[in-house]
Amino acid sequence: MILRGNVDDEKLAAPEKEAAIARACLRGKWTSAMLACVGGSNAPRSCLDQLTAAQHTTYLKSLTAWNEIFPDEEVAELDKPEPLDDDDEPIDCITATTTAEHLAPALAQQGADRPFAVAVRRDAVELACEDWSNAVRACFVAATPPKIDACRGQLEPDQAKLLVAKLAEGDALLAKIATLAGKPAASDCAKVVAVFYSDAEWKARGPAATPKTAKIRRKMIADSRTAMKKACAGEKWTGQMRACIVAGSRETCFTAFRQSIARWSFPAAGVIVKTGISECDAYGATLQKLATCSGMPKRSIEALQGTFAQEAAGYATGTAAERAAAGPHCKTADEAIRRAAQSFNCTIP
Repeated sequence: MILRGNVDDEKLAAPEKEAAIARACLRGKWTSAMLACVGGSNAPRSCLDQLTAAQHTTYLKSLTAWNEIFPDEEVAELDKPEPLDDDDEPIDCITATTTAEHLAPALAQQGADRPFAVAVRRDAVELACEDWSNAVRACFVAATPPKIDACRGQLEPDQAKLLVAKLAEGDALLAKIATLAGKPAASDCAKVVAVFYSDAEWKARGPAATPKTAKIRRKMIADSRTAMKKACAGEKWTGQMRACIVAGSRETCFTAFRQSIARWSFPAAGVIVKTGISECDAYGATLQKLATCSGMPKRSIEALQGTFAQEAAGYATGTAAERAAAGPHCKTADEAIRRAAQSFNCTIP
């Protein structure tokens, strides 16, 4: 919301721009310092200087793709990519999928279901795009809807085969979601939590399971599951969103439904992890108190809390050297976020 700026079309273009920025943030793995800068600056676009060249390119390309869909919207000067010097300027897959919704087979979803279907289609094509030549990507970007399928003729046979397979996978996911959405019991909040925060997912994504971490880990898992179940019920997550999560599509679900994936890290944002490092535990307490800052964007708070929850899990079980280095880092972060909160007229005791 902070980086989004003013958008004329608040109903369609605004949330799509937020989603474009969220995709760039997630795919570029923006640091907690970058998120804190955006959340606490009166000129948040100046924080973009903290991005690496690759992260900045992803950000610009994501906004360019959004602007292709909403050409009547203005893009801030700092968000405009530099003019291309020649025809060899690389085109990334985020940009190349701008017109993906028009590929055959046609998407059947319309109305309120359409934006999510388009997000799934674009993700599917992105996965197929990695080995495409720059010329092929340029074709997909420039093609008008009736002619976009002609660009497929420029693909190598194995690339064309992979594209067909990914499109089929995307359509199968949409069909599975539609089926689950029609069976509320198959995708209720309890099922959502059971799938998203399953033991297998914790093993793959959470902190390592060792005798030293066992107690901390059990609490993180229980608290994360409780937090998601409460949010799912209290915020009335739609049947389509719940079905999407149960169907196994993680990032796409939250991005398409204007939710923050950072909120549901391993552990979830807001889950208190005691590290035994005074500065880090103090920083964790500060982030908990941010929830009272009504003027600070909720997504920024969730992103900060989610990042710290993961870091804290590492601090709690780190080596002596890692724990010693964590203290000063947490103190600096704590001071920075307190200053950021003040800019939103929020004083943290």
